Amino acid sequence: MGVDYWLQLIFGQLFLDSELWDIFDGLKLVLDKGIDRVLIQTDSLEAVNTI
Repeated sequence: MGVDYWLQLIFGQLFLDSELWDIFDGLKLVLDKGIDRVLIQTDSLEAVNTI
């Protein structure tokens, strides 16, 4: 496994972590406002599958 593989793995994981934290932060905001229904839109299939 070369350096390119490890860079893709690390940056891919960082992107997924960032995407999930953004979704989480948004959900906290809407819950604080008392909103009980929300539609989450993302272009990250990995994030959708993780949720």
